[in-house]
Amino acid sequence: MTKRTLLAVVAVGAIAVLPLACKKSTDQPAQYQAGFGTDPNATNTAYPTGTYPTGTYPTATGTAPTATATTTATTTATGGPGDIVGQLGGMVGGLLGGLGGGVPGADPLSAGIQYNAQQNAPGMRAEGSPVKLTLSQGQTGEGQVTLQPGKCYTLVGASMPGVMDVSVKATYPAPMQAQVLGQSAAGGPMPVVFAKEACYRNPAPIGMPVRVEVTMKQGSGQVAIQPYSK
Repeated sequence: MTKRTLLAVVAVGAIAVLPLACKKSTDQPAQYQAGFGTDPNATNTAYPTGTYPTGTYPTATGTAPTATATTTATTTATGGPGDIVGQLGGMVGGLLGGLGGGVPGADPLSAGIQYNAQQNAPGMRAEGSPVKLTLSQGQTGEGQVTLQPGKCYTLVGASMPGVMDVSVKATYPAPMQAQVLGQSAAGGPMPVVFAKEACYRNPAPIGMPVRVEVTMKQGSGQVAIQPYSK
């Protein structure tokens, strides 16, 4: 082979290899893209869609807002057997308060007396001022009322809460207080003396003083006795 022929073969071979070299050079950007920017000689670490490598992933941390609520508890105290007196006294107080119509400043004793008078002194009217006493259990107190001639009288009582049983007697004044003119029935905080048709008529031609004796049998508190007449 002549020298000219050898050069021609080398030139043709070089021309044939040149396109392959150019193609390899142009394919490199695609290789970089497939490898997510890694070195062309590194192993491709791309993962198929929907497939994830196993391992530990960072966990997002933070504090979530917490709602705050206020609870109001209501506690009801229950008394033992020893509180029965106070409970019953409260019932009486509720009755007297109801009779007063719930008007602020209304006197429960006056309301109780009016209610008691409707039951035990029908057709009568209150006369004079009531006898009011505040007593503890076992104590006895007294007051005085005057009965006018020609009238018939009923003594009507009422008690404040806390009074369970009160006894009332009508007697002559001292020194004749041992002579009882009349007395209330046993039991209860709403005493009555000379009830209804058993009203007491003053036999004297002048006003007659009458001693009103009040004994606290059970409980404690204020008691009022109001004369009614007709």
